[in-house]
Amino acid sequence: MNWIYPEQLILELKKKTKFIYILFGNDFYLIQDCHINILNTIKEQSLSIDHFRIGSSVCFDWDKVFQLCQTTHLFSTQQILSLQFPKNYPSTYFDKNIPSLISTLTYNKLLFILLIHTSLPMTQYQTWIKLFDKTGILVNCNTLEYTRLEKWVKKQSQLMNLTLENLACQLLCYYYEGNIILLQQILQHLSLIYPDKKISFDRLKNIITDSACFNVNHWIESILLGKKKRANRILEQLKYTNDNLQTLLYKIQREMLVIIQIKYNIIFHGKMLYTLFKKYNVYTQYRRMLLSQVIRRLNLTQLNKILELLVLMELQYHKNHVYLSSSNFELLTEMLCCNCYDNK
Repeated sequence: MNWIYPEQLILELKKKTKFIYILFGNDFYLIQDCHINILNTIKEQSLSIDHFRIGSSVCFDWDKVFQLCQTTHLFSTQQILSLQFPKNYPSTYFDKNIPSLISTLTYNKLLFILLIHTSLPMTQYQTWIKLFDKTGILVNCNTLEYTRLEKWVKKQSQLMNLTLENLACQLLCYYYEGNIILLQQILQHLSLIYPDKKISFDRLKNIITDSACFNVNHWIESILLGKKKRANRILEQLKYTNDNLQTLLYKIQREMLVIIQIKYNIIFHGKMLYTLFKKYNVYTQYRRMLLSQVIRRLNLTQLNKILELLVLMELQYHKNHVYLSSSNFELLTEMLCCNCYDNK
């Protein structure tokens, strides 16, 4: 299956239409935006369209979907079936029903759009996603990483015919990271109050507010890249919710175990990094880049000390049951960002 990002979708839609589009990720706005772009493109290409949209729940009757898939409409040139699932819809229901759904398909003019709003990792859905390897496109609708956010802002500005200074673009990314809905609204607001469509740093600084909305993935990304100042800014926002700190602990534990195993295999067994990425299910190019940064930056002794701290943090958490100290996360940030000169 071809994996792309939302900003690549419009270009991909200009090519041959696929049988299925899977809009997958934790950013509901990006999922809805991609859905609209797909529908608009199909409408431009077809004279007659039947679009069916079904909102699903855990107790959803899949038989109705199966029946709809077998229904032919003689006077329509294209049928579109959009299935919108609730957040974190159990992967077991997909595993059970998707193979049956494929076996019932008899109408080659049917196009599927699956809207999957989830914070669960992609690995939990791989069993059934692999069934669409040659016929589908998966759009990664997870929250935009900081390195991609600037490109997204520039692209949206072009669509609105805005001329955005580089400093103004950076300022928008800093204050609205993780809050893409508000960021889109600010761009629309700017296009209205400045008829000449020229957005400078001086014009922008007087009307924006700090509305960044961080999640645990932003912090993971920052410490893996070695950006200490940014990681501490994100941690300052996250530390007021113990649920966030618990998720941080488990996520960084998982990443560090993979990093240490890869580092160990490279040093003592001479294995190739590409082979090890496949072995430990590191599929996306961006995650490979993040892990590679840490593998190159830290030696095995440093990595083992970080692992010792993580074990200590978990033991303390299970002992106290209700409390995780943010100071430990600050120390963890310091250790992971060691040997990095780009600490912005």
